[in-house]
Amino acid sequence: MVRATYGAAAVYSLEAADRLFLALVRPDPTASVTLRPPGHMEGGIIDVSMPDLIRPLHYRGVARDAWDIRIEAEGEIAILFLH
Repeated sequence: MVRATYGAAAVYSLEAADRLFLALVRPDPTASVTLRPPGHMEGGIIDVSMPDLIRPLHYRGVARDAWDIRIEAEGEIAILFLH
């Protein structure tokens, strides 16, 4: 599902056919991720330095189309999750 990541010092991912957990370490202001989801998915982005969700994510596009996501986190670690 993960095709590219930009603007992070390190990236750790766990993925299954219909789930994704992605941790971006020290994302810069231009950090982004390009995914190719298998179908409709829901999730969000969390900045671990903040208690709340940065924003929810909803993919309603065609399966395997490219989906570019800006991370927009300010802390040391950002988590992107989808299911």
